[in-house]
Amino acid sequence: MATNDDIGLVQRAVAHSGTGVNDLVRRIAPAIQAEIAHLLMRMAPAQGRNPRQDLADLMQDVYVALFEREARRLAAWDPTRGCTLDSYVRLVARSRALDVLRSRRRTPWQSDGLDTSDVDEPAESDSDNETVMFAREALQAVERRLHELLSPRDYAMFIGVFVEELSTADVAAALGMTPGAVYQWSSRFRRNVLPGLLRLVDEGPEHGTQPEKLG
Repeated sequence: MATNDDIGLVQRAVAHSGTGVNDLVRRIAPAIQAEIAHLLMRMAPAQGRNPRQDLADLMQDVYVALFEREARRLAAWDPTRGCTLDSYVRLVARSRALDVLRSRRRTPWQSDGLDTSDVDEPAESDSDNETVMFAREALQAVERRLHELLSPRDYAMFIGVFVEELSTADVAAALGMTPGAVYQWSSRFRRNVLPGLLRLVDEGPEHGTQPEKLG
């Protein structure tokens, strides 16, 4: 649940009242940094880069997304819907960072953009049992397939709707969409993609039926 302090911070930042913007940035910086650092720790090593090289630039990109057009996206956060400020800005951060990292024009890593489907998790230790290893392999296969099937915005919607179980309105506000568009997307995802992902988990990455591409 949102606190009165967070609500007041956002209101002052949107109104550019006093030190409102700086105070809000200090408040949300840890959540944004954690979200982007999580992405970079998994993706940057595959490009031979130190994740810290790009963290500050991507965080600045997120602040731009929150405050552009008279802070429209920040002002769209509605605490009465139950989404915390941290969850909201993390969704914005994830969407913006993925968009940059997979963009041919904007990525700092390579001219063709980052293919996140090639990113693997670190190898398991010898102590992992067979059940845990199978589960991890299945989840890796699902994640790689999602990156192949979904655009950065689609992937952010998947996390917001299905993983974090945020409301349609919250996801729409964070991503600059209409609730109707998010609802239509989630319906198509449930119908066209989710059954194949479930089969991929049940049957294993080598034998599972591949999900259809969302479109």
